[in-house]
Amino acid sequence: RRNAASGAVNVNSAVNVNVVAGDVRDPGLLTGMAESVDLVVANPPYLPVDTELEPEVAQHDPAHALFGGPDGMEVITAVVACAARLLKPGGLLAVEHDETTAQATAELVARCLDGVESHRDLCGRPRFVTARRSGPA
Repeated sequence: RRNAASGAVNVNSAVNVNVVAGDVRDPGLLTGMAESVDLVVANPPYLPVDTELEPEVAQHDPAHALFGGPDGMEVITAVVACAARLLKPGGLLAVEHDETTAQATAELVARCLDGVESHRDLCGRPRFVTARRSGPA
């Protein structure tokens, strides 16, 4: 929200960008936007709660931004469900995940979207998944 308010979100005037603050686990979130979204990008809290953190992470990042439930999948599950509802045919989802949940994330996404692809970070670890909603763009 701060980035959008400060003008950091600088897009061509022909592009419609909506920045929304809310809890993706709320089933009522964005109900009026069903099947109207081209792109959902998410970097949700994805660490399992028992993950040991490096000191610099533990000291500076709030827990709610890091931990995604017992297995790290709580918020990812909500993101995928929300994206499946919001994306129009041909719409794209990109969601970041922990390397330990790469397979679970890909399988979850494959239940409701097509063309699932896993991607690695610069260190070669599985880090995010992309997929599209089927149908003509």
